[in-house]
Amino acid sequence: MSSVGTQLGFDLARAGAARAAEHADRAHADWSDLALQAFRDHAVSHTQFSTEDVIAAAVKLPSPPDKRAWGQVAIKARRLGICVKSHIGTSKLPHAHGRWITVWASNIARSAA
Repeated sequence: MSSVGTQLGFDLARAGAARAAEHADRAHADWSDLALQAFRDHAVSHTQFSTEDVIAAAVKLPSPPDKRAWGQVAIKARRLGICVKSHIGTSKLPHAHGRWITVWASNIARSAA
């Protein structure tokens, strides 16, 4: 795939995540804000984590109608400096069949004293 095609793919993925987050906010008031807070809370207590880890820990947050909404939350968390991409890992979810996922490095983790 050309770099133009790759960039188009990334742009389409970001647009899909944004639409999914808007849908989640319509289904559950302030879902995106609550999800970002869950992401931030997880980043405070973990030096490295995946979005899957955040979702698993956010048990009190309603599930969005489309899980791609979490992609928008991760994009915003990175933009706000909560985390940076660390490396690529593999999904732990059985139905994901080991797909590649981003592992985040927290910029706000509290060190164990």
